[in-house]
Order: sequence, then C-alpha cells, then structure tokens
Amino acid sequence: MSISAVLKIGGHSCNAVISNEKEAFIKALNKLKPEMVGFSCLTGNHKWDLEIAGLVKENSDAITVFGGPHPTIYPEIIENNSVDIVCRGEGETAMLELARAIDEGQDYRKIKNLYIKDGKEVYKNEMRNLVDIETLPWYDRGLYRDDADYFQNKPIVVQTDRYCPNKCSFCLISVFSETYKGLGKFYRVRAVDSVIRELREIKIKYPGRPIHIGAESFNLNQRWFFEFLDKYSKEIKLPFICLVVADRLTEEQVIALKKANCEYLSFSPETGNEALRKTVLNKNLTNEQIYRAGELLHKHGVKFMIGSMLGLPGETL
Repeated sequence: MSISAVLKIGGHSCNAVISNEKEAFIKALNKLKPEMVGFSCLTGNHKWDLEIAGLVKENSDAITVFGGPHPTIYPEIIENNSVDIVCRGEGETAMLELARAIDEGQDYRKIKNLYIKDGKEVYKNEMRNLVDIETLPWYDRGLYRDDADYFQNKPIVVQTDRYCPNKCSFCLISVFSETYKGLGKFYRVRAVDSVIRELREIKIKYPGRPIHIGAESFNLNQRWFFEFLDKYSKEIKLPFICLVVADRLTEEQVIALKKANCEYLSFSPETGNEALRKTVLNKNLTNEQIYRAGELLHKHGVKFMIGSMLGLPGETL
C-alpha cells in the first residue's frame, strides 16, 4: 500500500489482484494490460508467486518484480526464468524510479536496491539510504478496501514505525538491519501528530472501523507511547489492537491502553522455555516478566493473546 501510494502520486496507475485462483490473474492481465507486475514475496509463499509470475510471462509482456522479505534475503530468486527484477529492502523510491524509467524509455539497470536481469547478465545494484518515513504518503488503503470483500470488516492498519531495534535471531528484521548497516537510522518512529492526522482521516472515511496499530514494539518509547495514547483517547477513541513488549509493560501503560479503548493486545514469548528463549532466540525476556505482564492485563481487564513457536532447536514435542 505504501509503494502504491508513492506510485500514484508520481502519476502512475496501480491495481491489486487478490485471489487464490489462477484464472483471476489471467483475467486481470487481459483487462489491465500492465507494464509491470509486482509480487510481495514471503518464504514459502514464493512458490505460488513464481507460478503466477510464470502465468504473467505466458500471457503478457509485463515485467515481473519480486520484492519483500524473501527476495531481500535471497535475491538469487532472480535466476528463475519468471523473475525479471528483484527489489531488495524498502521499495518506495526504487519502484518509483523504475516506473518512471519504463514510462520514459530510459535505462533502469543501475537503479539502487534492484537486481535486474538483462539476458544472461544480472545487474546487482547497491542499496540506497533508508527512507525518511515522514516523507512518505499515507497508505493507499483503497487499493484493497474498495474492491475486496475480505478486507471490508478487518481492522485498518496504521503504521507508526518501521522495523524494530531488537535482534531476535528468528526475525527477518535482524537480517534487514545488517543489509542496511551504515545506510541511516534503522528503527524509525513517526511523529505522534502525523499518526493522529492519518487516524482522523481514517475515522471519517471508514467510520466505526477498529484500528490495528502497526508497530513492532508499541510501548518501547515511553514518551511517545503516552503522548500518543493521550491524544488517541481524546480525538480518535476507536477500538484498537496492538503488539507490545512484555518486559517493558508497566501498570501505568496498561491503564493508559484501557482508557484509550484497546480492544486487545498481543506479545510474543515464543516459547515457555526461558533458556531457549535467551540462547536460541536471542530474546531477553524472563518468565517472571511474562507472568507479570499477564497479571497486569488481567487486573485491568485488557484482553491479550501470545505468540509461540513450536519445534525450536533442542525442544521436544
């Protein structure tokens, strides 16, 4: 949604196709006749993406671009015949430059963040500096919500930060941070007033819809957290869900969450084995801190769920 917003401001059209039926993609190709087809690609799902990219190649002349976590970590996916370009890391600026170059018939083989296949040669371009997230437009939510029934009753995501300062061994963010080493501040947080302005617009356009605060560690920055919730409770007050870090959760925070209309929240111990959590997952969260967080949330009537993983190294089922 962020890349679509940037492209549209840049004068380009952008559509999304949401389906698990291959025929729907062929129909969309024939109707839209795109010059470029992008895939936001996760490991595992990349197999389906490659199948659809094959259909794109068979049924159109469109350029295929693979971005997202899997191609960023494994750009060698460009070796597949169905993939023309890989976009590594943040794609807003790179995709805008690519779209502009295609429109103008210019050479785009040297655009930063992109791996570009030209015949048998692959141009592996360096990474660009991290973007200032305050300069980005708000998400193009109409890309999905105006057309797809599935999204009509889902919480609306509002991104308040980008990435996370933690280094959990299982998380792609730890790999991303190495990819972007020396290219700017990695963990970035939006200004409170900027987020509140966006929420005001959402409240008007999608009245009564719950909000999903899209922050990896919502309660990490204490000053930001309390300033945001104070303004949210006064101006927005829509039910919301969020993700917190349990070791930073205080009673004062729980009270503020309850007052602001937090419907439920989640945190992720990942495993009940504290030793595995620390040594294998590199997550410095104690069982005592988990119990304490749960007790505080129960005390003040805030619903919560936890995230866990099964089958960790050294674990038995």
